[in-house]
Amino acid sequence: PAAIQEIIVVSISDLHTIPLSDVHIPYGDVLIVAGDLSEGRPAQLMQRLSELLVLPHTIKVVIGGNHDRALDHKCDAPFREARESGIIYLEDESTHVTIAGRIFKVFGSPKSLATSTNTAFGYSEDDDFSLWDIIPAGVDILVTHGPPAGYLSDDKNGCDGLLNALWRVRPMLHVFGHVHASYGTTKLNYDDMQ
Repeated sequence: PAAIQEIIVVSISDLHTIPLSDVHIPYGDVLIVAGDLSEGRPAQLMQRLSELLVLPHTIKVVIGGNHDRALDHKCDAPFREARESGIIYLEDESTHVTIAGRIFKVFGSPKSLATSTNTAFGYSEDDDFSLWDIIPAGVDILVTHGPPAGYLSDDKNGCDGLLNALWRVRPMLHVFGHVHASYGTTKLNYDDMQ
């Protein structure tokens, strides 16, 4: 059998106002930005778009986050129009991308649990179970701003509904941000021991 080519996924989130020039972003086959690209101002978002456009990654998957108030339906047009340059902006939707000759289904959502109404894409704990029914079956890469409960999260930001959806969909990779102190990676095995 033919050898499977390694795929390098680079993921970042919660840049807020940090310029990309101040961050070491290694090269990879795909760059995933899991929200909080800005502090919500349209000018900051446009600056971030111009920074993303010059990065060498062929595919760039971007979602918003709770600070990205400018990414509402009136202001997200530049990100949607940037698809031709390799930037794919997802807001509760999926797409297919071809990476190293393989097709992957990617779903992205900017949502995160919110304790205040002064946040973008927020939802309450009362909403969290049915909210994640929008994630379709067959997703290979799941990108959300908020974390699932129990994995690189904290007591107030981890979402039980997202965790249930994660177990239902069982993606190969789940990239998320939001909880700054809980960065890193962990491996999830879909078995009775988890």
